Amino acid sequence: MTEAPRWQFAVEVHPPGWAFPAGKSWVAGWIFAGHNRHVTDLRAWVDGRVFLGLPGLPQPDRDIALLGRAGPPYAGFALLLEPHRGATLLRLEARDPAGTWTEFFRQTITVAPDAPPYV
Repeated sequence: MTEAPRWQFAVEVHPPGWAFPAGKSWVAGWIFAGHNRHVTDLRAWVDGRVFLGLPGLPQPDRDIALLGRAGPPYAGFALLLEPHRGATLLRLEARDPAGTWTEFFRQTITVAPDAPPYV
């Protein structure tokens, strides 16, 4: 269960079946934290490793649907991940202007056996 049950989001870009190949992969989607909140930063945790994301990417149709106007705050996000061999869990967290990180998504993953080890 995530800490953000009322948030709306979708992870629309990810490896099929959440099976990451060796190397880098994109994970992307959109997030809406509510009318009185917005996302300032985004990060992913792959087991114990952190990857910083790009929040606030333009999504004009989504902003109009969620906010009733074009952004900002923009709803889109993207992360470039390189999961290590044996990784099993992906978590996504968003930070608000007050500096509070909130987990909004978690997913079990698999990673190709020829991926680099965690060092």
